[in-house]
Amino acid sequence: MDEARAMLDALMGPSRNLAAKADDDKPDFDDDKVCKNHLVGFCPHDWFTQSKRKMPVCSKIHSDLLREKFEAHPDAAKYQQEYERQFLRHLQRIESEGDSYIGRERIKCRPKGAGGIVLQMPPELQDKFADMQIDHARLVKEAEANADASFTRREEFTRQAVAVQEQIESLKNRYAFEFPGEEVCGVCGVRYALQAKDNPEWHDMASHLNGKTHKGWLEIRQKVKDLREKEREWDKQKMQEEESKRSLSKPRKKGRSSSRNRFKVRSGSRKKDKDRGKSRSRSKAKEKGKGKDHSRSRDKAKGKDRSHSRNKKARSRSRNKERKRDRSRSRDLEKGKEKEKEKDKEKEKDRSRSRAKEKSKGKDRSRSRDREKAKGKDRSRSRGKDKEKEKEKDNKKDRSRSKGKGKDRSQSRQKTKEKQKEKEKERSRSREKAKDKAKVSQEKKKSKKVSNSSSSS
Repeated sequence: MDEARAMLDALMGPSRNLAAKADDDKPDFDDDKVCKNHLVGFCPHDWFTQSKRKMPVCSKIHSDLLREKFEAHPDAAKYQQEYERQFLRHLQRIESEGDSYIGRERIKCRPKGAGGIVLQMPPELQDKFADMQIDHARLVKEAEANADASFTRREEFTRQAVAVQEQIESLKNRYAFEFPGEEVCGVCGVRYALQAKDNPEWHDMASHLNGKTHKGWLEIRQKVKDLREKEREWDKQKMQEEESKRSLSKPRKKGRSSSRNRFKVRSGSRKKDKDRGKSRSRSKAKEKGKGKDHSRSRDKAKGKDRSHSRNKKARSRSRNKERKRDRSRSRDLEKGKEKEKEKDKEKEKDRSRSRAKEKSKGKDRSRSRDREKAKGKDRSRSRGKDKEKEKEKDNKKDRSRSKGKGKDRSQSRQKTKEKQKEKEKERSRSREKAKDKAKVSQEKKKSKKVSNSSSSS
């Protein structure tokens, strides 16, 4: 059931059973169930089948139909940039795990000659080689059996045995292989044998480069390089767009200031027109008052001159105020420009700081990798030291046991010697008793003889 559902999702999309969606909703390929790595490149989770390097299975949808929809979408560039950034982070994690695996495998590399010499014969020659060894053993036995019987037969058997032995040695020299040593691939972390052309069973460099594991890891590392270059280009474009926005925002402010100046000029011209109208009305009043007295005209003229001077002073004051306002506004504009420049400088500093932080992060990562490598070496050294200590402890135990056994043996030897001495003493005692008995029996015999001789006489 789940397999059929996954197949339908891959063919028709995850929203096949839903109603028709509106235009402003997100497309099918942007669903969380869809694998975005498959849309912009590949999904490496099903490539490697080894138990040590096997990746967890990707449970998301891998559909070529959704990829076609994604490529034909009008906003494909926006989605592609987002998905490729996610894909780059995912591949970088896989690459760091691969680098740590390579560091662990380099410690496990076997040197040249490890395991001794191995015979690798084809199956049709193995039976022949076994028969030749049996024949050689038989001829040697026959030559030894006929060593005393016939010199000629012995020489013939030995000659045949030597010929068979030469054939055996030639086969050994031809099919005997010494282990050439191992090396670790810097791309995928697989160990392969050095110079294994003569032995087809060893995995050499040429066969390793044609393997699926090496090709998969090579594609992953190449994709990481390409995506990093793309990310740099995206960052450059973003910076250029921000700079263009800033450059467009600056002349707008200048336009506003120019419009303000125009407004000031127009307002000044209107004030001048009003002043001219006032002066014309005053001149008309002067013409009308010509028929009045001379003194009054003089007084009026003086009053008019005073008012005119006052108006001039007021005009000059208003002009000075307008000039001060213009200067203050220009100063404000200059201050705003300086603030914008300072903001730009701060942003550039923040960018440089972020770049320095990224560089320091890269250095920290390399340092952490070196630390992991050093830790692996230290662990191997500590393991070797622990093994040496255990060997020394075992040797001490064996020595103590051997000393105890030696003491027990010496004690047992002394006991056996004492037992032997006691046995010899008992034997000597028994011998003396036997001698005494023999003497007694001889004396008895002699006495009997003497008594018999005396009775006979």
